[in-house]
Amino acid sequence: FLRMLFVGSEPANNIYNKNLDLINIYACSESGFAVGVFKIDQPYETCPIGRPAVETKIIRLNENGEEVPDDEIGELCFENPYVRGYLNLPEETARAFVDGIYHTGDLARMDPYAPYREGRTVDTDMLIGTNANESNYWINDVGGFIPFRFSMPIQYENRLSLLSPEDRKRARKFVKLKKEYSLWRVSRFFDEVMFRLPAVRQAEGHSRNGGRAYMYYWEKRSHLPHLRACHAVELAYVFGNVDDTIYNGKRADPDLSRQVQDQWVRFAETGDPGTPELPWPPYDEKDRWTMILREDSEAVKDPLSRERETLDPILDYRFNASYADLNLNVPFFWKSLAKLLGILLLIALVIWLIIRF
Repeated sequence: FLRMLFVGSEPANNIYNKNLDLINIYACSESGFAVGVFKIDQPYETCPIGRPAVETKIIRLNENGEEVPDDEIGELCFENPYVRGYLNLPEETARAFVDGIYHTGDLARMDPYAPYREGRTVDTDMLIGTNANESNYWINDVGGFIPFRFSMPIQYENRLSLLSPEDRKRARKFVKLKKEYSLWRVSRFFDEVMFRLPAVRQAEGHSRNGGRAYMYYWEKRSHLPHLRACHAVELAYVFGNVDDTIYNGKRADPDLSRQVQDQWVRFAETGDPGTPELPWPPYDEKDRWTMILREDSEAVKDPLSRERETLDPILDYRFNASYADLNLNVPFFWKSLAKLLGILLLIALVIWLIIRF
């Protein structure tokens, strides 16, 4: 009996069979292999091409050769290690393969929230959440606190330059909302637009269509300097590895570990992570119930609501902080350089005065 069918060559629009695993393959002669792969789970007026295939990078470019935001239409282009051009046709290769990237001529957009918004996830219960200081994980990743101290404001100003004037005001308003050291205010911006708000948008779409979603927000901090409630700090608790100190610095709180393990297991068994002692209401757009995980865990309505309302439009820019494309030509860098030169000149002046007199 036929169990699986791969379709391609033409758009797989408006086809679906619940008795078959239908796999849409997007490819072309110039790819030498599949470019995108998507399991068709319902009929689509315009069928998605799914995720990039192995060793394939998909990008979408405008007419100027610049990448476009996820929700904008651009030309579908790809790069892989299999094909580099046409045999003995250098002019055609130069036109189609620009810097090794093949231009298909097809138009596409990327929408990571479509499955939630369109109700394709409602049959799956969701347990979703983020940590309060996700981006502090990069402190170790970039070589310590000092590189982090100077790179994060540069990252922030790089991202500001991509925003519209109105959204730039939103970002600056958010930073002013946080009453803490300027570095942490900037890192909180990335915590929100790269971690918490994407999770919120997923839960919104999922619950709006009748799916059950349970949101959490991890606040229990690491004992290591500056990491706070960074990305991955919760792992020792969730998996019961309380003696694993890689992110915590000290032995994890065994009581909190037992609590979250009980909640996670209950979710796996019943679809509801709540306990008699600590009920966990599902997330919806009216109440936005969220479990705050710390020593005195509690479920609260709509935490950080002002932050969410301020930054929600910026989520559509799909920011992803990358140190590979860090642009130093921003005010923070030049101000820091000027301060450093001023200090060096002052030191040189003091040394000269000591020697002179």
